[in-house]
Amino acid sequence: MKRVAIGRKNWLSIGSPRGGQTAAVLFSLTSTCQRLGVEPWAYLQDVLTRLPTMAAGQLGDLLPDHWQVARQARVATPPAPATEVVTPSAESAS
Repeated sequence: MKRVAIGRKNWLSIGSPRGGQTAAVLFSLTSTCQRLGVEPWAYLQDVLTRLPTMAAGQLGDLLPDHWQVARQARVATPPAPATEVVTPSAESAS
C-alpha cells in the first residue's frame, strides 16, 4: 500500500477519465503480479505476444495466477533432447 500513498498526490491530475481507468487497470495488474511474485514486465511481454493467437475461451489462462502456474510447469519440465537421425551415406555403404 506504500505505492498508493506515494502516488496519491500524483494522481490528482490524471488527465482524463479514460486515462484514470487505464492507470487503474495497470496499477491493479502490477499489484497482482507483485502479490503473486510474478515479474510484471515478463508477464506483460509474454501475454501481449500470445494474445493475438489465443482463442476467446483461453483468455482465462492469461490471468497472472494461471500464467504463473503454467510458466512454472514449462520451466520444471525441460523439452526432450532432439534425437539425431543418422542416414547411411553412399561412402559408408561401399
